[in-house]
Amino acid sequence: MKKIFALLSVLSVAAFANWSGTTSTPASITVGSDAFYEVSSPEELAWFAAQVNSGHPAINAILKNDIVFFEDSLTEMNKGSAHAWTPISYSPENAFSGVFEGNGHKIKGLYLQDHDYSYVNG
Repeated sequence: MKKIFALLSVLSVAAFANWSGTTSTPASITVGSDAFYEVSSPEELAWFAAQVNSGHPAINAILKNDIVFFEDSLTEMNKGSAHAWTPISYSPENAFSGVFEGNGHKIKGLYLQDHDYSYVNG
């Protein structure tokens, strides 16, 4: 299942603004004969997730730096200001089949609402 699940569970410290819930198309490069999107912000990772989840599961990405979605610890008081993340490839119909190169970078502050995104891979 590639590096995506490990990538989404990793936490680290970096300094960026809280994610507004929007998306932005990242720049792309060619490595060998394959296209890779250079993901460097929450908006670009959200765009990548939306592409995979909408039926383009074979696209590739390279993480360019650490990404922070929400800087503070989530509490009931500030949860309203955090935008919920929809996991990449959360359904078997769009199982991620591309390459996601993390380059040693980390993602922090993803907020998942109470929803069961698990599925049996078979």
